[in-house]
Amino acid sequence: MTNAQSEWKRPTWTLVLVPGLYVLGLVGAALVQRQMLGHPSAPDRVVATVLWLQLLGRCPAAVAALALIAWRKPDDLRSRVLDLTLATGMRVVLLTVFVSLVFNASGLWPFLWRWPQFADYSLATHIVKQGAIGLAVLWLVAVGFLTPLVEEISFRFAFIQTVRKAVSTDIRAAFLVGVVFAAAHLVANPTSRPHLINAAWLLAWSVPVGLVALQRPRGGVGIATLCHGARNITDVAMLLASVVAMPK
Repeated sequence: MTNAQSEWKRPTWTLVLVPGLYVLGLVGAALVQRQMLGHPSAPDRVVATVLWLQLLGRCPAAVAALALIAWRKPDDLRSRVLDLTLATGMRVVLLTVFVSLVFNASGLWPFLWRWPQFADYSLATHIVKQGAIGLAVLWLVAVGFLTPLVEEISFRFAFIQTVRKAVSTDIRAAFLVGVVFAAAHLVANPTSRPHLINAAWLLAWSVPVGLVALQRPRGGVGIATLCHGARNITDVAMLLASVVAMPK
């Protein structure tokens, strides 16, 4: 085993601490949002205000998580996230967008906003009605860049290393990390059918993505981040387009 491989398999609990707190913060924010909104008929402005606070609240935790990981493992992080050709990145994004649209149209993995009682629809309605371009940009940056970058570095760079050390194969590590990743997206709505379906697909998606992150030292985590961001941006873009297309 090379030194690089040994370093990759070394337990890194300290790398999991701040990203773990970040994920717990997202779960807590979702629970607070659920309590504050109360019912999907809440005014659009109330929904928008709550989500503004959520998006802004992610920034300090994201910076802390990335700073800690970059400080502890700068070379490995840079290689696994950034060492990716433009052509490969474009193929990953286009394939993700295509698969997301097909799965949404077929009903296999519909975007969450297509289900009744989902708060993001109210946020999109507020943005379109009020012409809130700043909120739209912040939303797209948060879901398309900030959240995917932090979550993929947290799960597919830091956490998966520790799990891989404890289990015998890459696929087991990818599966176990996928279970935690899916559960983190389910905690705020554990009995919601849309969220259960979404969590199941997130688990199925996490296994191949986790394997790529583990087995591709150059750009593997970057591929996972691009997949995540492309899926999220496609989701929000389709939601905003559907609201714009609604009869006035």
